[in-house]
Amino acid sequence: MTRKQALFRAVSLIEQMPQNEEKKIILATLKELADDLPITGWDEKTVFDTVEQFFLYHGRYPNAKEFESKGLPSHPTI
Repeated sequence: MTRKQALFRAVSLIEQMPQNEEKKIILATLKELADDLPITGWDEKTVFDTVEQFFLYHGRYPNAKEFESKGLPSHPTI
């Protein structure tokens, strides 16, 4: 199963559950992510999401040097 297939299957399973606002947000985000696969470049949403995820993991935003590491867009991309 590909990642895209897995995301669409997860969406299908969540849609069968009773809905609330949180699930609606989760479904919309999963659908958006699945539509973007395969990710071949850095668009604005992907850049912001990646930087925000870094903040959640580390409690701070990445510095210029860290933008050269794997998983973050390059400094020129920003």
